[in-house]
Amino acid sequence: MSGFPPATVRLILDRDENCCARCGVAVDLSARGVAWSIHHRRPRGMGGSRDPQVSSPVNGVVLCGSGTTGCHGEVEASREDARLMGWLVPQWRNPAEVPVRSYAHGWSWITHDGWVPLTTADLWLQAGQWLADELRVNQVEDEDVEGVTRLSRAAADLFGVMAADVRRTA
Repeated sequence: MSGFPPATVRLILDRDENCCARCGVAVDLSARGVAWSIHHRRPRGMGGSRDPQVSSPVNGVVLCGSGTTGCHGEVEASREDARLMGWLVPQWRNPAEVPVRSYAHGWSWITHDGWVPLTTADLWLQAGQWLADELRVNQVEDEDVEGVTRLSRAAADLFGVMAADVRRTA
């Protein structure tokens, strides 16, 4: 399967309220592929994919533009930033387990039915997961205290968590 089935496209459009999930602009439904598209958060790969996660509604979001214009173009051109915000999901991760920083909902889980905001505990868990991924990708050793500290602060900044939040999650 190379794209989302029509029923899944309709579900994603309804869930995202016919708006770009990244910038919030209402999309012109008559201009699919130009004014808007359904973006695969975890890419299909060359030749498509038979993996049901790839064509699942949690792997798709409405983005304005095409793969080279609008928010869809930005996601494709700035893949590292898109990965940080959950718009791109690494192949080793399940899209249902990677939250997205949405225009309308902030940090949220995408479900078949809607957007579910992350709790403070979720934010901490995601900051830890992001940190683990970054340490892995950048091959930062445990002994590199400066590198681990820098990435730990970046994780807290990215997910908007602070040490004071620990009391609320305990």
